[in-house]
Amino acid sequence: MVRARCPWAGRALARWLLAGALAGLLAGCAAMIEEASRGPAPSAPAGPVSLMPMASLREGLLSDRLDVTGMPRPAPGMAPVRLVRPVAVAARDGDVYVADAGAGVLYRVDLASQQFVRVLGVRVDEGTRLALGVDRVLHVLDRAARHIVRLSPAGRLLPGLAIDPFDLSQPVDLAADESLGTLMLADGLTRQVLALPPGGGAYRVLALRGDTQLQLGAIERIALGTRHLYLVDPRCACVLFADREGLLLGRLAGSGPGPLSGIAADAQGRVYLADAAAREIRVLVDGRQIQTIAYRSLGVAEVADLRVSAGILWVVDPLGAKLEARRILPRALGGGAK
Repeated sequence: MVRARCPWAGRALARWLLAGALAGLLAGCAAMIEEASRGPAPSAPAGPVSLMPMASLREGLLSDRLDVTGMPRPAPGMAPVRLVRPVAVAARDGDVYVADAGAGVLYRVDLASQQFVRVLGVRVDEGTRLALGVDRVLHVLDRAARHIVRLSPAGRLLPGLAIDPFDLSQPVDLAADESLGTLMLADGLTRQVLALPPGGGAYRVLALRGDTQLQLGAIERIALGTRHLYLVDPRCACVLFADREGLLLGRLAGSGPGPLSGIAADAQGRVYLADAAAREIRVLVDGRQIQTIAYRSLGVAEVADLRVSAGILWVVDPLGAKLEARRILPRALGGGAK
């Protein structure tokens, strides 16, 4: 038996299959476009952390020799040196600076070799504040002289920042933007913040403003997070947060009643507050407290400064005469808050 063939039927089936495949492809593209228009999926909320020991710096060898990148080099006859009363730290990648008010010295430190280099031409006292820009330029705030000293990575003095004295009555703290390199300088008397571009030039004055319930009495410390600027008001021992244009948005819960001696923020949105009265570091996310970390668990007696850079929390302990570096690791919510 011979079966008759029907050529037009095969062509119709091929067209039908091709049309179906094309429709499926177009539907897939449409879904991809719609998904892309929504932006990236929201990340999981930040939770409590474990602070893993990375370095504990008390002493080292004093070196006066630097390589071409500004890092310490071994030198014959290096003398031992100990921290006396450190009050401030600045760190970014491999660059670490410690201001020692007890010795009146600014050190650049190589953690790997435990070498210290004395940075000349910089005055250090209890009010010294440090900030490292993305260009590796160190900014040293001399609060008494109302002046910012700028140092190149090799330790050379750079031209100072031109700031109108009218805009700078009582400088109190510095913070560097991790992404843009902008330097934020807080004035405690006028209750305003100056946004200084990298390398100097024209700056902006952020006149902090908000409703009557969000008024700053003074500013003592500042920190920059991924979205917000955080400001410590010593009169209420509280922390207010604002956008990058100076609009006050709210007050952090759990930020009182004791004096706050340090504040820092990480890339995941956590804020770290050093409470001198409770002797603990509070961890806050979205304005609420999620964790407390006792000073004794970190081996510190006092906290004068907190900084976060590249997932590392730097803790300055003036009473214990040391600098602690702790790597920030997420922990499960069920792991406890202490």
